[in-house]
Amino acid sequence: MTVAGKRRVALESAGGLTIHDVARDGRWLATRDALRHGIMVHTPESNEDRDLSWLEWSYGPILSQDGRTVIFSEMSAPMGNNYAVGLRKTDGSPVMKLGEGIPRDLSADGKSVLAVVPSTPPQVVIYPTGAGEPRRLDRGSLENVESAQWFPNGDSILIGGNEPGTATRFYDQDLAGGPPRGVTPPGTNSGKLSPDGKLVLAKGPDGKYFLYTLSGGEPRAVPWLMESESLIRWTAHGRSVLVFTVGSIPSRVERVDLETGRRTLFKEIAPPDRVGLMGVWPNFVTNDERSYAYHFYRRVSTLFVAESKK
Repeated sequence: MTVAGKRRVALESAGGLTIHDVARDGRWLATRDALRHGIMVHTPESNEDRDLSWLEWSYGPILSQDGRTVIFSEMSAPMGNNYAVGLRKTDGSPVMKLGEGIPRDLSADGKSVLAVVPSTPPQVVIYPTGAGEPRRLDRGSLENVESAQWFPNGDSILIGGNEPGTATRFYDQDLAGGPPRGVTPPGTNSGKLSPDGKLVLAKGPDGKYFLYTLSGGEPRAVPWLMESESLIRWTAHGRSVLVFTVGSIPSRVERVDLETGRRTLFKEIAPPDRVGLMGVWPNFVTNDERSYAYHFYRRVSTLFVAESKK
């Protein structure tokens, strides 16, 4: 565009274009960028992690406890604004679309997927992995829903969200009916339920981790967990948790003892092909810790010079 406001088309190109520099003679130094989110799964049956992505924006994998099924969200443009919940066997079988939304948890028996549909207002939905109809839950007055987890008994769920004018907190929702009921103070987020369903380990308003008793009582600080760390899960015996820090490649997953703070390496995780790798997020580890799933973000650029046509 000239200073007088006259426009002309300088370049027509398929895909994204990033201009990095312009030479005095008008040439551009530019890249065409290919972006992709994908999911990887590791099971004892395979020596290497397996790419089970669907399209170019597969996200947030969760495994069944036997490691044979993965559920995930496909956020590619063809799926629409509310995305899609995909189900796939870890042997590489074709993907089955269960419905709209982002999966947040899989029931212990592997028969029901707990998902959040990011509509306005948001909806919490239970999808059957086999025959059956989806079930939409009463969201009460919740304005936003960020997370959802099954309680161990399978009769209720823990929802992370907020009501209008209030900060995020956790809510208990009975599947027999009724709206969600607040069980942690406002400002709590990024939490995981303990194996017995009595505690939630979450960040408080100051960003530090605390143990909250869902039946009431004062929260207990967990000083050895850093604000920069993300929770993956509690270990099966309930005495420690698996954590990682966003940004490192490979992603270092550590086991942290909640009583002593002692740390041990669980595993360093990354795809075999690390070309263009920008991030790795370990999402899920099974109870026996033999299978795990994660998603990655890859950006591969082609560098070229664009010359002006005279």
